[in-house]
Amino acid sequence: MEKGISFEFTTKTKVNNIVLLKGDQAPRNEWKLARITEVYPGSDDRVRKVRLLVSDTTFNEKGKSTTKTVFLERLVHKLVTLPEAGLV
Repeated sequence: MEKGISFEFTTKTKVNNIVLLKGDQAPRNEWKLARITEVYPGSDDRVRKVRLLVSDTTFNEKGKSTTKTVFLERLVHKLVTLPEAGLV
């Protein structure tokens, strides 16, 4: 009989972390970057949901880029947390 594998969270989900937004249909090289602005812990004190700040760059009819900021709420299992610069 095999013992169950125990996973430990190595990166704490916290405000100002930079994350990638997993896309169901998009390839990984097209996933957007976002910054965590708020965390919402569950009843067990683990973060289950976060509020994100996403910069969405589009191009107008003249070809000039325009940037708008968008806030999203997302479940943490739909994110990939990037390591902090000092930890690499």
